Amino acid sequence: MSQKFIFSVCAMFFMIQSLFGSGLLNQDHVYRYSDDPIDVVIMAAPKDYSVLHFCIEGIKRNVQNLRRIIVVSPTQCSNEAEWFDERLFPFTKEQVLSAIYGAKEEWVLRSNFRNQWYFQQLLKLYAPLVIPNISQNVLITDAVVVFLKPLVFQTELLFLQQELNGILLTSCIWRSFFLG
Repeated sequence: MSQKFIFSVCAMFFMIQSLFGSGLLNQDHVYRYSDDPIDVVIMAAPKDYSVLHFCIEGIKRNVQNLRRIIVVSPTQCSNEAEWFDERLFPFTKEQVLSAIYGAKEEWVLRSNFRNQWYFQQLLKLYAPLVIPNISQNVLITDAVVVFLKPLVFQTELLFLQQELNGILLTSCIWRSFFLG
């Protein structure tokens, strides 16, 4: 694994940690599982606009228990779904790249696909916290993903017991899976 990659991941971790510490995230943003319909959030960059229609159509045809489809992008690029302006997030692409690379000259020199990818990952993490009136159940996808078969999301509660050094540990987890 390259040192640049490790540095980039660490820089992103510290930026996320600083956002948590800044009070942007608090207990008001705790989401719990429910049977509410699903809101689908699609991340779209300008390079994805040509295939966005197919993504939206695949979701409409194949995702069960669907409530809303929301496209997050820099400009409104479709009338087939709601649009959420990425400028409404509490950070900009420039802030993300500055946190990773430091000086602007450095990230301008490194202008590449990965820079957009870092920014989109943070948009994905923040979407349920920033988009108003979003469902408790959110599916986040990229515009290049097209659902071709019916998809039903189901969840069940599992209790797991494991012994570690003579101590019995009990975990309660949600196991999510899809049926198609």
